[in-house]
Amino acid sequence: WSASEEQIYAAAPRTALPNAYDIPAPGAPQVTEDLYVTRDGGGLKVLARINWEASPSGFVAQYQLQARQGGIGDWIDHGRTDGTTLEIRDIAPGAWAFRVKAISVLAYVNEF
Repeated sequence: WSASEEQIYAAAPRTALPNAYDIPAPGAPQVTEDLYVTRDGGGLKVLARINWEASPSGFVAQYQLQARQGGIGDWIDHGRTDGTTLEIRDIAPGAWAFRVKAISVLAYVNEF
């Protein structure tokens, strides 16, 4: 290796490959509600079905759904999925705020 080789490597073009740490956020969560009756006769319950647009990155391994009631307080984890839909059964009545995080194969997180 010589000093002249250093100049050759430094002048080489940069890659155009995608960056695994540059994960675009998934789409905004869309919520639909359904009512259901439990098998054990526990009564009428509420099911929230949350959908979102997938992140356009090929490096996304999973999505994590979080929610908080009334839009205040700590975010509560409601699971992870490799799809774009999650259901929350027996959700408490009231106004809820939802967010979805895209988790890359390298465990890097980007959220909406």
